[in-house]
Amino acid sequence: MPAVTSFIKPTLDRIEQDREVKIWFAVESGSRAWGFESTDSDYDVRFIYLSPLKDYLTVYPRRDVIENADIVSPDPLLDFSGWDLRKFLGLVNKSNPVCFEWMQSLIVYQEAAIWKRVRDLVVPFFSPKAAMHHYLSMARHNYREHMRDGSSPNVKLKKYLYITRPLLCCRWIERDPAAGPPPMPFLDALNAANIAPELRVAIDALVERKKAAEELDEGAAVPIINQFIDAELARLPAVADSMPESRGRLRDLDTFLHDVRTEM
Repeated sequence: MPAVTSFIKPTLDRIEQDREVKIWFAVESGSRAWGFESTDSDYDVRFIYLSPLKDYLTVYPRRDVIENADIVSPDPLLDFSGWDLRKFLGLVNKSNPVCFEWMQSLIVYQEAAIWKRVRDLVVPFFSPKAAMHHYLSMARHNYREHMRDGSSPNVKLKKYLYITRPLLCCRWIERDPAAGPPPMPFLDALNAANIAPELRVAIDALVERKKAAEELDEGAAVPIINQFIDAELARLPAVADSMPESRGRLRDLDTFLHDVRTEM
């Protein structure tokens, strides 16, 4: 049986042909890009595509996403989702952290030569303030939703990591706001976080259990990790408020979109 990943490139090619688009950039997102996938984790393939000119020259805007429901996925573990370039640039202008996460992924399935221009273009649009508030909101939501703010005696292991990861991203930004977006690999952010040795041991153990277990494996709450989460959720909002905004200019994105549509 062929590996699941062998279906990714042919599926991207079929999307290009069926939808008359050009996929400029396709990467892995989610737990596999973070480095703590379970044995049955999905492959979250995310991509940016350029639509034909006629789709931009309409009275009513065309749909600007392509999702799993729009295609025939060759394997249930494959999850595809893509954004039109104009949608992507609009989100970059708002400093949407998801855009920068995709750009940081180390698992790249497809990248056009022109994407180098996009990488250079979006650098000043990263906002340390917006990113930290995004990650704090993500951690706070998961903590409340899945662990009742730390009062739950049992937890799904992946939820623990989905709470600590955004907090480690906040620490990455806090350490050097000018360094740019936090890395996608969880261990890179963890190594840079300078946390207590006993906390590091507990988190490392969770990562190993997550990678060895099935997706829904549960375990007892870990008090030392709860304490870390509680402390960071209390401390980081004031830090986030003090962070700088982005330096990007909307007209630079407009100029790029106009130029690439004129050139092609």
